[in-house]
Amino acid sequence: MISREPPTEQEPSGGTVGKSKRPATVRFALWLAVLLALLVTASGASALEPPPQSSPGTAEEAQRLLSIIQPIGAFRPAMVRREGYTFELRGPNGDRVGDLIVGLRDHDPELTRIHSRRFAVAISNSSYDFSAVDVLVPAARAIVASDGGALPATGIVMRKGEHEQMMYATLWVVIAGILAGILKRGKISWEVRKVHLIQACAHTSIFVYWSFYWPAVHGQVPMILMMLVMAFGADAAFCFAKFGSWRVGFSPLPVVFSTNLFVWLDWRGATIAMIGAFAFKTFVRRGQGHIFNPSVAGLTLNAICTVVFPDVVHFGGLFHTLNIAPNMSEWVFLVSLVPLTVFRLLPVSIGCVIGLFFISGVPGAIRPTLLLMMTLLATDPATTPRSDIGRIFFGLLVGLSYQVYSDLLHSLGQPDDFAKILSVPLANVLVPWFDKVAARPTTAVAELWKAKVTTPRPAVAAQTGRIKNGVFFATWVVLYTIALGIEKPEDFEPALHWTWGTPLVARDASDVPRCSNNPIFCRPFSQIQEIRAWAAR
Repeated sequence: MISREPPTEQEPSGGTVGKSKRPATVRFALWLAVLLALLVTASGASALEPPPQSSPGTAEEAQRLLSIIQPIGAFRPAMVRREGYTFELRGPNGDRVGDLIVGLRDHDPELTRIHSRRFAVAISNSSYDFSAVDVLVPAARAIVASDGGALPATGIVMRKGEHEQMMYATLWVVIAGILAGILKRGKISWEVRKVHLIQACAHTSIFVYWSFYWPAVHGQVPMILMMLVMAFGADAAFCFAKFGSWRVGFSPLPVVFSTNLFVWLDWRGATIAMIGAFAFKTFVRRGQGHIFNPSVAGLTLNAICTVVFPDVVHFGGLFHTLNIAPNMSEWVFLVSLVPLTVFRLLPVSIGCVIGLFFISGVPGAIRPTLLLMMTLLATDPATTPRSDIGRIFFGLLVGLSYQVYSDLLHSLGQPDDFAKILSVPLANVLVPWFDKVAARPTTAVAELWKAKVTTPRPAVAAQTGRIKNGVFFATWVVLYTIALGIEKPEDFEPALHWTWGTPLVARDASDVPRCSNNPIFCRPFSQIQEIRAWAAR
């Protein structure tokens, strides 16, 4: 049965309507504890393995490499590891403006575009001062030259995920779902919701486009597939536990896909994300609908773990790598127009971009990950206000609070990748309040209408506070286009393109990619030129 998306999620048949909240809370804690215990046991001895120690002589090697690059720029050692070395580049004011990463090929399987017999070098910016690349590129070249020169390009090789551990964790969660169904003698039914299908298609198209430019996407596919299996298992386990039945649909797809568009987690983080997402979706509810966006709930648990238990959960941020494709922001904008328009969610995105770009002035506010937050994460129909004005308030809070969480994570010594996630839960909690605030001006206008018109027109009064969807569509297009025109030339990252040899990127005589030489990457809506460049290639 394909049903239209209701405002709230109905409880499955065989549910526990009428029971007190206390047993549901106890069941939630019990099942969460059981599955987390299975997670710990699934790790086996690997969870107790100590981190690798630096091999003898690495400190001396770091000093040798430092002596090579110090005449080129103000470098200093930042990290010495078994896998390689990181050297910080300091600017005129003493601020960290970039990093030179030297990987040891004997210990690190990652292979960048420029590599020698022993080293694979990478550069990165630590600020929006992209002129640091003019120093980082010759320093990286000097490191490679000291090792006999660069070897011919053999293709990009990325680190492999922890697939074996993830496979065992997935198996445990699936077993838990099967046992819950057997013990509860649960019934299984089939239901497809339009919103889940549309969101999953949008997410899939982003992964496909991204894979043309970022080689690591292909390596992430096995982890995504196992997370999908785990998501269905966790959804089944919790639904059988609470309702005694399970409605099989496509709801796990957008949860898994959106999670992997914000951060790439290790197997522990992925398991926590999936268990947390569906535990909160099933047990933490307001009336007949869940309170928190499931993707946000799972990622929020990971954000807490990275602060409280930094050695347990590891992740890779995607803020910069998503931006490696020339028109990724435009692609996210275009594919998200379908769910935003169909489900009248444009007010949320409008509020977000106003809060982020026009009020907070956040740099990179239209970059793909922040745009994903505005269009395909914060816009879950089941966890946003019902009124248009309430949705604008909702989006404003998400946009304005992003910088607060970003500063908080930085103050705790953490990267701010999870700030995009943490700005959503509070807004989810305040959904009823946003609708109440939005209802007050609507009621006032209706009362004024009735006072001035002798013949009551309740139908007109009821529609007074509803704005046409076309108005929101035009407003969103104008706001996004203005922000994109200002930001896109500033978001070209030469360090990332140099390291990975991004397709279609041109480099000048000094081997540095520059925005002036890459109009496809620096001009808004350059898809036609991009297609022509691929055809010529």
